[in-house]
Order: sequence, then C-alpha cells, then structure tokens
Amino acid sequence: MRSQVLTPADVAEKALAIVRSTKRYNDVLPLQFIEKMKHHHGTSKELDEYGIYRKNPLIVAFGDSVTAGWFEGNTLFPEAIRSKFLNDAKPVEHITDIGNVYHEVFKLMLSEKYERTSVSVVNSGISGDSVVGMNTRIERDVIRYFPDLVLLNASLNGPEDVNLYEKNLRQIAIRLKNDTQADVIFITPNLVSEGMKGTLDQRVSLMLKIANEFGFCIADTYSTWQEIQKQGIDITLLLANTLNHPTITGHQIYAMELMKLFS
Repeated sequence: MRSQVLTPADVAEKALAIVRSTKRYNDVLPLQFIEKMKHHHGTSKELDEYGIYRKNPLIVAFGDSVTAGWFEGNTLFPEAIRSKFLNDAKPVEHITDIGNVYHEVFKLMLSEKYERTSVSVVNSGISGDSVVGMNTRIERDVIRYFPDLVLLNASLNGPEDVNLYEKNLRQIAIRLKNDTQADVIFITPNLVSEGMKGTLDQRVSLMLKIANEFGFCIADTYSTWQEIQKQGIDITLLLANTLNHPTITGHQIYAMELMKLFS
C-alpha cells in the first residue's frame, strides 16, 4: 500500500535541494559493484569464471523497519513507546510501502544510470530488529545470497548500550568482510524525534568508525538530515509516523545519498 503521509511539496523541494548541495562522506566507492553494473548485461553470451552465465548484480538491503519499508502507523509499537511518545494519538494502522522504500528507489536510480544492466534487491529488513538480531541472522539473510553489494542500515533500534552495539556491529562487519565478496555500504540513519534519540549520536559515530576501519563505503544520511534541520526544516515533516520512519521524501534522501557513491 502506498504511504498516505506526504511531506509538503515546498518542504520536500527544499530538503531535496539541500541533499543535492551536500557532498558525499568520502571517496571510498563500491568500485567492484560499479564495474559489474557497467559490464554485466545479463546475456547468455557472458560467462563467469566457472563457465556459466553471469548472474545479474544483486544487492542485499540489511536493516530494520526503515529497510523493511514501514512508513506511518502506531498500532504495533510496544505500549511503553505508545504511552511515552504518542500520548493520546489516534490509532493508525501500519503501512508497508515497498515501492517507495529507499533501496527500491535506489535500484531505479541505478537502472537509469546503467540502462543495460538488470539489478535485483533482496529486502532483508525486519521491523524492530537491532544489530543484535542482525548479527544472529546474517548467514540466512545476507551471506547465502552471494551479494554483490550489501547496504547496512543498522542504527535506529540500538541497542542503547553502545558497547553492546559496537560488539555486534563489529562482528557483522567481520562477517561481511570475510564471508562475502561484496562491496559494503554502511548507511547512517535519518533523524528521529528528539525524545527517541537516546544514544543514537554515539551509534552513528561507531558506524562511521567501523566503516572506516574496514574500508567500507559510507552513505552519510545522518549528517545530511542534520543539515536539513540546521537550515530550518521541521524534521517531523519528513517522518511518516512523526517518530522515526521517514516519509517518501525521507526515503528519497537515502537513495540520493547512496547515488552520491556512483557519481
């Protein structure tokens, strides 16, 4: 179902203009994946090193509810969150908008840039998950697909304990480095409502630290959202549930940040 909570057009236009004006985090690029997008055209004339037809480039998007495609809705939040952040808000059923989730928008942008190459995305986002859960399911939900590119969006749900967060994120990074041949992009998250931040700033810093240590690419969505906020935009207008799930425009920001690694 398509999300019904839209960022006002003038706000969306201003926010996306800010995204276009900001530079990517650094020049560590997914060069191996770029070469595959340039040259793997998915025809029976192209053989791999084993003498079989080359597969289309495959992306695995690994994350939580944002990656899963959750937009507005509050009925499935735990009661503790509902009472703390939503007060007497009217119950709104959750909407999963697969067509507008950031990695699908990113796939379409890639398809426009590399017109001769078919690219597939596996959505391995699970709502409510954190790096602890992702660490336990990485074999099933990432490695077994033999991905060419892995997108990791794993900050919003903690855990709040930054030492536990770092331990699990580092273990995920080791598995991605050792057990796949994929390029890896660590994606920092969107901003959330102020009351929900907790240790988010520290977790984002750890994402950047570990990505740099492992030589992974970085799509620094977080700093771009901070710039959007700095320029006077009310961040809640980019949050479909007013708490932590981006609107369609918010997902476009993610996709544009990813595409900065391909420009």
